[in-house]
Parts: sequence; structure tokens; C-alpha cells
Amino acid sequence: MQALAATAGVAVISCQQLLPELAERLARVELAVFVDAALDLPPGEVRTERVEAEATATLGHHTTVATLLALAQAVYGCSPETFLVGVGAASLEFGEALSEQVAAAVPDVIAAVQAVLSCHCKPSKAILDEITSLRSQ
Repeated sequence: MQALAATAGVAVISCQQLLPELAERLARVELAVFVDAALDLPPGEVRTERVEAEATATLGHHTTVATLLALAQAVYGCSPETFLVGVGAASLEFGEALSEQVAAAVPDVIAAVQAVLSCHCKPSKAILDEITSLRSQ
């Protein structure tokens, strides 16, 4: 992901947990892409999905991307177009290394993020179609 930071206009933020303080940063950008482990995917499988603010979101011990978007909208009056790139986790145990399946999926995760970045100026319906198309090439 640090390689993406060299892209003009891209900032990479690495964090262990989503905190309410991120809402301010979200309110200042046009596009946000989150990368996270997905428990509902097989290990190493990658999925890109659009995320919208949850109208009924409440802050608690488990903040979601949708909750952060709702907070940015409520406090700062705006939230960015947002995508979540999920990768199926083999294990959520503490450790320093990625599992074999997730490590093998890193190029696909980077490609998914790059696809979102390259498509974000297009009309919304076309974005997910093009992301899927670019990733399958």
C-alpha cells in the first residue's frame, strides 16, 4: 500500500481500529478506499464494494466505515464516495506476518485499490462495473 502513497493526491493511513477522529479526514476528501479483513470471504478472496453512510449509525466500541461516513456527514456536512476492499482472512490471531493465502492476495488487493482510484471520476454505476472488468484482466 505504501507504493500507492507515491501516487499524486493519495494518502495512505494505516490503523488497527477505525476511530471517530477519522471522520474529519473523510470530510476533506472526494474518495476514500478502505482495505480490511473480511470474515465472510474465503481466505485470500478479494471483494470491492461501495459503502454508504448508515442513517441509523451510532458510535460504540465497534466503529464501521458506514458509521464514520455518517459521522462525517453529521458533523462536517459531507462525506466522500467510499469503497471497501475486503480480503478473506485465514486467521485473526495476533501475529506479525500475513497468512499464506492473504499474502498471495496482496497483488489483487493493490489492483483493486488502483482500479477504484482510476475509475472514481466516472458516473457511479459505471465504477463498479469497470472495477470488476479491470480486476478480471
